[in-house]
Amino acid sequence: MVVSLIPESALGYQIGGPAAMRDQLLHIADMAERDNVIVQIIPNHAAECAALIGPFVLLSWGAGDGIAYVDNALSGQVLEDVDDIVRLRRMFDVLRAAALPRNDSIELIKKVAEQWMTCQ
Repeated sequence: MVVSLIPESALGYQIGGPAAMRDQLLHIADMAERDNVIVQIIPNHAAECAALIGPFVLLSWGAGDGIAYVDNALSGQVLEDVDDIVRLRRMFDVLRAAALPRNDSIELIKKVAEQWMTCQ
């Protein structure tokens, strides 16, 4: 299962022009409709969105096992320390609780994708 949390503001970052943005967002929406993929948008108005200071990935298998990858503008780092993993899992849970439900997120992604076409 893949669960991805995306800040709403990221839907507005122009990468590759309006047509490319539309296509990319529609692809995300298509993937989000798969049974093994969940994409949720963290609304701009959510106070928790401020806690998202950089991207991170949590990988887990079995009970309690896992690693994390954190990224910034200069480098990335793999974390294996249990305390670090626990802190990131808590951050993820808080962010996910503030995110829009799955179907609302997909609708918002599609809406923003169509808005990109009016930018041409």
